[in-house]
Amino acid sequence: MIIAVEAEMDHDNAASQRMLMKCGFRPIPVYLDDVNGVYKTMQGFYVKDEDVDKFDKEFPLKEKLKLPGQIFE
Repeated sequence: MIIAVEAEMDHDNAASQRMLMKCGFRPIPVYLDDVNGVYKTMQGFYVKDEDVDKFDKEFPLKEKLKLPGQIFE
């Protein structure tokens, strides 16, 4: 089993443990001793800020409404 992470994995290192936990991994003691690897972000995850702004502008502006029965008026 290989779990890929962005840095050299050191399972005794507290920073590595926190990084794994942020990714949703809950390490089991001794279970990950043989696990190593390198995380490579796929190109599809890299997006230009200009492309994001252009995408966001395709949506209509939000209008804040206060409706009857709303808890916070």
